[in-house]
Amino acid sequence: MAATPEVADAALFGGVPLRPSALLCDMDGTLIDSEPLWSAAARHLAESHRAPWTAEDDHRIVGWSVPAVADLLIDRGVPLDDATIIESLHDGVTPSRS
Repeated sequence: MAATPEVADAALFGGVPLRPSALLCDMDGTLIDSEPLWSAAARHLAESHRAPWTAEDDHRIVGWSVPAVADLLIDRGVPLDDATIIESLHDGVTPSRS
């Protein structure tokens, strides 16, 4: 019986298989802390529409869903619909691809 590529590769690396046994999806700052980016995006959107935003708001929204932040921005007076705010928040934390 022929060895599978995983078994053959594992032999080359001291018995450690190359296929991972688990996958970590970072949603809470385990790999990077993206909360400051989300706060900055929300602050920018609020300020660009002259809606109130404070440092307390930056802390308040930590862990919130993007739709919940959109609702808060609307409550604060940002005159945009949910979908537009959500897109703007995503644009604020996503690197531009130039």
